Amino acid sequence: MLANALRLVSNSKKIKYDYDIQKENSVQVGPWTVYSASKKGTNEEVSVFTFDKKNLSTLLKRGSIDSNLKTNYVLELLRKDVSSLSRLRHPSLLQVVEPLEESKSSMSFVTRRIQSMLQDFIKSSNGGFSNYGSSANGKSSGNALEEVEIQKGLLQIIDGLVFLHGSAKVIHYNIRPSSVVVDAKGDWKLCGFSFSQSVESARYEFNDYDFGIPSSLQQSMDFLAPEYITHEIAGPESDVFSFGCLIYSIFNKNQSIINANNHLLSYEKEITSLNSPTFIESKNLPSENLKSLLKETLAVDPKQRASMFELERSPYFTGSAIAALRFLESFPEKLPSEKVSFMESLSKNLTTFPYRIQSQKILPTLLDHLNDQKLVPSLLPCIFEISKGLDSSIFSSKVFTAIFPIISAANSYPERVPLCIFQYMDCLKSKLPSGEFLSKIVPFIYGCFENSSLNVQTTSIQILGTLLDIIDVTTVKSSICPKLYHSFSVTNQLDVKVAILDTFNVFINQKFLDSFAIVDKLLPVLEKVKTREPTVVMGMVTVYISAGAIIPEETVHEQVIPRLWILSVSPSLSLEQYNKCMREIRSLSDAVQKSHAKKLQSKPSSVVPNRITTDPFSSQTKEATSKPSSISPNKATTNIFTSQASLSSQGVARETSSASSYRSYSQRASTPAVTAKSSFHYATPTSGLSNFNSVTPSSSASLYPPLIPSEARTPSVQPANRRVTTPVVNQNTVTSDSSNDLGGWKSLL
Repeated sequence: MLANALRLVSNSKKIKYDYDIQKENSVQVGPWTVYSASKKGTNEEVSVFTFDKKNLSTLLKRGSIDSNLKTNYVLELLRKDVSSLSRLRHPSLLQVVEPLEESKSSMSFVTRRIQSMLQDFIKSSNGGFSNYGSSANGKSSGNALEEVEIQKGLLQIIDGLVFLHGSAKVIHYNIRPSSVVVDAKGDWKLCGFSFSQSVESARYEFNDYDFGIPSSLQQSMDFLAPEYITHEIAGPESDVFSFGCLIYSIFNKNQSIINANNHLLSYEKEITSLNSPTFIESKNLPSENLKSLLKETLAVDPKQRASMFELERSPYFTGSAIAALRFLESFPEKLPSEKVSFMESLSKNLTTFPYRIQSQKILPTLLDHLNDQKLVPSLLPCIFEISKGLDSSIFSSKVFTAIFPIISAANSYPERVPLCIFQYMDCLKSKLPSGEFLSKIVPFIYGCFENSSLNVQTTSIQILGTLLDIIDVTTVKSSICPKLYHSFSVTNQLDVKVAILDTFNVFINQKFLDSFAIVDKLLPVLEKVKTREPTVVMGMVTVYISAGAIIPEETVHEQVIPRLWILSVSPSLSLEQYNKCMREIRSLSDAVQKSHAKKLQSKPSSVVPNRITTDPFSSQTKEATSKPSSISPNKATTNIFTSQASLSSQGVARETSSASSYRSYSQRASTPAVTAKSSFHYATPTSGLSNFNSVTPSSSASLYPPLIPSEARTPSVQPANRRVTTPVVNQNTVTSDSSNDLGGWKSLL
């Protein structure tokens, strides 16, 4: 006795210390209050069942039994419930993780995580069901239970009862909606073993209903077999009858086919009605197969009821959807070829399952088998398709943590794997935080640039254009584009080049590449392209045209338009492609021309200086403008002749001998208006003038009026080391008189 007490005290706080219990949310399962919890250290998700003994006196009402006896009776029922669950192990029974801990004030134990009991699950489904399949996106409309969900759950209860009746030799005696729980995966689990008995028990005693004890701590007459209540004869067939009542209640808002309100006389009347052949036929049930199932379970005579083993093969439980779920439950036992074949079929028919089945039943099974590399290509499409409907937090914590190792090593898988990831890139983008997407998914995309599969390479490049809503300009310019430049330069795959060009075009049009990046980085890469394949040429033309709208006009003139002309004459282009190139070139040229003309038009006007439009020595000299020159003719002549008179000592003698040759010119040039038809030519001296240094007028002379020799100036002597050339006189009108010394110059003086 003392040892027992010490055991209770030593264990009473273990659950409290080992588990983080969420006291905010709770559900009721029979007399137990259930809290969600997680184990410290491992974060294993569990549920903590607790019964507060302090509330027992409030729960127990006046009755025929003494209060202390009632209390002991209730506590014994609770202990029996937990001890039976701890002893019995089966996938269809609620699994105990931590055994019962009892103190003076409470009783607690821990199980696998559950959602609620079936009774509340039916209530939350508005007491209804749907057998019309799922909606277009695979999700059930509203909260109604889909019939395939019900079929799956009932089969799980059948499996549990087959185990109890066959292997464990136990009769449940308390099958009803409050004795079934729905776990986190949507599986139905049997619990509520407070009234269970061994098959070998000598006596099956039914306790009369006590209205002084809560109904959750008593059996319900509405779910018990008639032989058990009226004759205290029981066996596995009694559980079959209770199971039939459970089935009916699911389709009738938790109400059994018997409505006796725990009164014996009412119960007997209900059984009499049930014995009528047309009673079940009159009920509003979704299918004939379901009615047949109820007839096999609700027969008043126990000998006419089917066994649980027979119910498992009922036509109601046939069909492709339920068969697929049953296959999935035994998935680990199947051959690899069977698994692959099943997954291929499942991916095509996934939307036929209610979304609750997809997310709670199918998805966890698929995630558990991701370690099988041969199955990964078949598993991923279903996983991503189901993940579309998940909350972002659930996707990140449950799904992404499982598939990220595959994403990281995607290049080591067949091309189906990376292509599948690209196919569901929008799902990843919408479910993951942007920081996590950039740090974990974008590197995967980079890695696929070097994948051996051409499809993977091109798809990885094309996908970049769809990510600009979460990728910033800096990332594009500093991380993505350098990798694209390199891939574009080294690849010999035309499809890859075209994909990169298309991506560049998207970057330009979306303003992710500015003028500097285009001119300094992109154009040099494009300039090195030698291939003239039509797809590449047209891709480059598109990029050049897009770039032309951003970069400076000078660069368009110098680099873009010439390059476009070179590309347009590629002999590999079709006529249609060539015409398109021409249209693009004309369009770009017109745009640049209009822009430049507009700039020139907007510039302020300036005064244009007078200009000589012909040779200053020509007899037909004209001014560029009508405005008179501000420089006098005499001054201009003086400047020219001053420069011509700078001679060396030897040159002076030669110049003196030729001065007379200007005599006729001086006479003709004595007035500002030049009327002589002959003109001087800038040329080297002829053989007759070989001793003369030629005098070439300054190029700036065209800015001045015609030269008129000045009579008031004499040429000054230039330094001896400067070579001065003189204009060659037209020998047809002017002759050189070398015998005269300075006679010609004297006439000018």
